[in-house]
Amino acid sequence: MDLSDHQVDAAYRTLSLQTHYSEGDPVAARPLHPQPPIAPAQLTQVQESFLNKAIPDMPGNSQHWKGTKFLGEGGNALVGLWEYDGPV
Repeated sequence: MDLSDHQVDAAYRTLSLQTHYSEGDPVAARPLHPQPPIAPAQLTQVQESFLNKAIPDMPGNSQHWKGTKFLGEGGNALVGLWEYDGPV
């Protein structure tokens, strides 16, 4: 049976993770080939304006909430991450 490099790599990763987890040390289970960090994508005008607007449904004063990350979109919705930057 001939396997492609991708199939061998996937099988090895699965076996390696199973071995680490069966030994009871989930911290030791690390990816064999860590991916290089991905540069953040430039925001489109729509995404940028979405993160800059005040959302009235946020608890407290909506002016203390700051959009920090655009997470995605789909199904006529936009999703972002906001952080509270106001008095405690």
